[in-house]
Amino acid sequence: MIQQRGIAASGMIMLAACSAPNVSEQAATEVPEIGKLQEVATRDCQCRLAGHERSRYAKEYARLAKGLLRDGFATSSFPVSYQSDCFPGLGENACVLTGGYLPPSPENFVCTEAQGVALEDVWEAAYARSGSETQADEMVLRGLDQMRDDASKSAREEDCT
Repeated sequence: MIQQRGIAASGMIMLAACSAPNVSEQAATEVPEIGKLQEVATRDCQCRLAGHERSRYAKEYARLAKGLLRDGFATSSFPVSYQSDCFPGLGENACVLTGGYLPPSPENFVCTEAQGVALEDVWEAAYARSGSETQADEMVLRGLDQMRDDASKSAREEDCT
């Protein structure tokens, strides 16, 4: 009988510990919207594209995503492959584009799907004109350099740190 009471008391303590958080605890836990996560991820990427090694947005993204179940997702496209973080707890298809990469160098990346599509269009047009993959690749890198220049004008260091 004593052993059964001990088990029952342990079970009550466990149930009390597992109860739902009170309203003040719920208010203290911020659940971000997927749009906010995307905005912060894009700003972080734009800062990196502009050449800034660090970004306050990277810290903010990590803070917002902390505690959320996160799955990585990547597509293999040419010339840009995209990477995303997906957050199943925020809903179906709740994914954040974290960047598009131009293999083989991780230094060559874009921040938005629009930038990636623009570079894909550059590649296709250059290849159609020249018939040379090498020349098409060179045109893509020139386009990327222009995007970096544009980013350095719009994402100043004081905006990023």
